[in-house]
Amino acid sequence: MKSTVILTIPILMSTLILGCGKDAPTTAGNQEKYASANISATDTSVDMQKVKDTSAAIAAEINKTGVYNLSKLIADARTKSDFNAGHIPSATSFAIDEIENGKAPKVMSILSKGTEIIIYAQNAESTESIRLKNYLKKKGLSSTIYKNGYQEWKSSMQQIENEPGN
Repeated sequence: MKSTVILTIPILMSTLILGCGKDAPTTAGNQEKYASANISATDTSVDMQKVKDTSAAIAAEINKTGVYNLSKLIADARTKSDFNAGHIPSATSFAIDEIENGKAPKVMSILSKGTEIIIYAQNAESTESIRLKNYLKKKGLSSTIYKNGYQEWKSSMQQIENEPGN
């Protein structure tokens, strides 16, 4: 049975403020976390502009066709409550704490190896993005990390989305 994901993500990408983020300074703690996960911080990270471009591409696809084919995905590794309080436009919740407890998001079952996945967590010191990257790798999926995460996004006054009721 084929699954199609139809998402309704109301976003006005025209209000997205353009700019470019800086990579977080490499600290001993970051190096240790990445090394222990067999992940190179520089080889797996993307900057804010790449996240903006991906968010805009997802929104454009949904606005044009009304259907999202999952060629690109922005995965928020933070908790569901953090995601609901505010997230990067077009992001999907991939709360790693829930995934590690057997509650993978439904969209997980239809991701393909060709899906461009960008993962983010709260900030460069968060381990959630590394844990999610490792989980996806075990599932045969490749991904990159926006290591400065939601904190940089929000502090740069970028557009955020909230879930209804929040």
